[in-house]
Amino acid sequence: MEMEFQKIETNKGNTGLLCQGHKFRLERKAKTYTSWQCTTKGCLARLKTDREQENIVWSRLDHNHDPVSADSVTRQILRTECKRKAAENLTERPSKVIMKEIVSKPDTDLVPKDLIAIHFVIECTIIWRRGEYFREMY
Repeated sequence: MEMEFQKIETNKGNTGLLCQGHKFRLERKAKTYTSWQCTTKGCLARLKTDREQENIVWSRLDHNHDPVSADSVTRQILRTECKRKAAENLTERPSKVIMKEIVSKPDTDLVPKDLIAIHFVIECTIIWRRGEYFREMY
């Protein structure tokens, strides 16, 4: 079964799939396959990929909702990359992290509301990681 899909990182740092404009989260890993469930609550769409998560081996793609917009996926990818980079370097200012990521992806259409949300996520990540660091020290 030849279907195109893309691996994405979720907000919590897990692996997700994007297939035909719908997002899927990891449901279970078995010995021979990995099963995925649509992220929309109440949707019964499912996928199974091989163990290496390279090919779709089974799918039931009868969604009861519209696909997510490409802008939404782009914002999620940008947000998770900014969050990861901020966690790696706690001393860098959030605005600098955001600007580096925006420059590396010039096709991103962001509005001020998106930038505020990304900035907030980065600040929360930095505060959380700094707290972990100080808890380990004392």
